[in-house]
Amino acid sequence: TDTAGVIARVKELFKGHNNLIYGFNTFLPKEYGIIIDEDEAPPKKTDEFDEAISFVNKIKKRFQNDEHVYTSFVGILSMYQEHKDRNEVYTELASLFEDHPDLLYDFHIGFYRRAWTSTRLLRKKRFLNLTKHSNLER
Repeated sequence: TDTAGVIARVKELFKGHNNLIYGFNTFLPKEYGIIIDEDEAPPKKTDEFDEAISFVNKIKKRFQNDEHVYTSFVGILSMYQEHKDRNEVYTELASLFEDHPDLLYDFHIGFYRRAWTSTRLLRKKRFLNLTKHSNLER
């Protein structure tokens, strides 16, 4: 496991977005914390921020014995940061969470749909087609 490498990558991805670094630091042991400019106060929490934290916590807890999945998740999110095609990002997450449809659903509702509602790319039918091999609770 390359914890320091993952943290360095997250630091680079979140560069200039201290609120994201602050949120990420809540998951790190103190010795791995990313230093934030002291002049900037911690961000006010929002419902969306709390949901994002909750989602990341859910992933960390579920895969606590499989750091590869969490590292892959961070890598896939970096694709979004690098302005990759959103369908490509979603497809990668669908593959990563293939056996965990609840995580894919949470991502879809909490992030993907909010971020791209104006495009209306993912309708319920399309989402269900991507996860047709699994049963989602409604």
